[in-house]
Amino acid sequence: MLLNSQIRVSANAKLMDNRTGQLLWSGAATASDSEGGNNSGGGLAGALIYALVKQVASSVGDQGHTVAHITSQRLLQVRPNGLLYGPLSPFYEKTEP
Repeated sequence: MLLNSQIRVSANAKLMDNRTGQLLWSGAATASDSEGGNNSGGGLAGALIYALVKQVASSVGDQGHTVAHITSQRLLQVRPNGLLYGPLSPFYEKTEP
C-alpha cells in the first residue's frame, strides 16, 4: 500500500505564428515533489506518518512554486523535445551545441 501526499504541476504550451496562425511548437511537462522519493518500510503506520509529515511540511513552506519552476524548465528546455534556439542564442541555426 502506498500513501503519499504530493504536489504535482502540469503545463501545456503552444507557440503560434501570430501572422499565419500556424502552430510552430507545442509541448507538455509535469513535475512532482515526490519524484525520486520512496515510501519504503514501516507498514501502514509508517506510510501514514510519512504522508502526514510531508503534508505538514508542504503546508508550512509552499513547495508549489518550486515544483512549478521545475515544470517550466522541463517544458521550455532547448532540444530535443523543447523549444528551438532563438536568434539571440549563439547556437541559433546550428545543428548541435
